[in-house]
Amino acid sequence: MADIEADKYIMFQKEHYKILYTIFALIIPSFIPLLWGENIFISFLVAYFGRTAINLNVTWLVNSAAHLYGMHPYNKYIMPVESILVSFLTVGEGWHNYHHVFPWDYRASELGMPFNLTCKLIDILANLGIVYDLRQASTAVIANTICKKGDGSHFNLHDEKPKSWAYVKKLWVHSLNLPFLVKFLKSSVDSNKQFMSKFK
Repeated sequence: MADIEADKYIMFQKEHYKILYTIFALIIPSFIPLLWGENIFISFLVAYFGRTAINLNVTWLVNSAAHLYGMHPYNKYIMPVESILVSFLTVGEGWHNYHHVFPWDYRASELGMPFNLTCKLIDILANLGIVYDLRQASTAVIANTICKKGDGSHFNLHDEKPKSWAYVKKLWVHSLNLPFLVKFLKSSVDSNKQFMSKFK
């Protein structure tokens, strides 16, 4: 924690958390709708409580759906999955199979834009010098892991450009294809049952 406590920005935020939260999470979002004539009560209800409820539910979705329903291209023996739906809703946080197999990779997925906005933000912060020492898994390590532990659902990312729109379109079409879903959801359910049986 010494490195975090040495960061003046983090310590400023920690010391002034209550006032910063009140201004940026409560007052500003609640008062902006007043500019177009919204009722103050409705504005507060939607901009504060509504936003908070949506954010919490999407966060919880990451911690439930992204550990249950999807594919295991990197490691079929663990519960976390790759979920394009969760990733879409959270702008990049649904690639949990990759994240749990390579937890030290700052990208949290092999995919770049458009479904990993979090990675893009970190890249921007790195260019500004705010974050540094970014680590990522090499292509060889990823390919080796896929061959040894993956469930076969990887789609040969190394043959296609992961950042291309063509790949994203293929991923959507492939993952929404009924025979594909039946095959891999069954595989996912079987893997989860096998995993959970270890704890009985």
